[in-house]
Amino acid sequence: MIEPKLTSFSILKVNLDKNKDYIDYFVPFVAESLRSTEQKEISLPDLQERIKELFGLSIPRGALSTILNRAVKEGYVKRENRIYIKNDDLLNASDFMKQRNRVLREQNELIEKLLTFVRDSNNVKGTESDA
Repeated sequence: MIEPKLTSFSILKVNLDKNKDYIDYFVPFVAESLRSTEQKEISLPDLQERIKELFGLSIPRGALSTILNRAVKEGYVKRENRIYIKNDDLLNASDFMKQRNRVLREQNELIEKLLTFVRDSNNVKGTESDA
């Protein structure tokens, strides 16, 4: 099983290739974390914990606040009286999970090819964790 953190770094790389700025790289993680929570309102500490739980990323609160402000500008969430309220319509339209699944497929294919190469060229049987 591929670690969530490795997948998260791969998604960050995909975002990097789109010539976005550093804050934009992390907005999809915030949006997906917001989308996957049951409650309509979310606090910064709760969001920080949710991102770590889902993606293995530890984002400092100051940085997360900046990213969340970008998410506000993009309409994923709105701020009322220092409370963040998610926009379910926009969050549910996100293609983040499709992108994440594609990255996971590519990683799995790469691992399979590596294991096949090692087995065929060196007659060594490896495991996914070895790869």
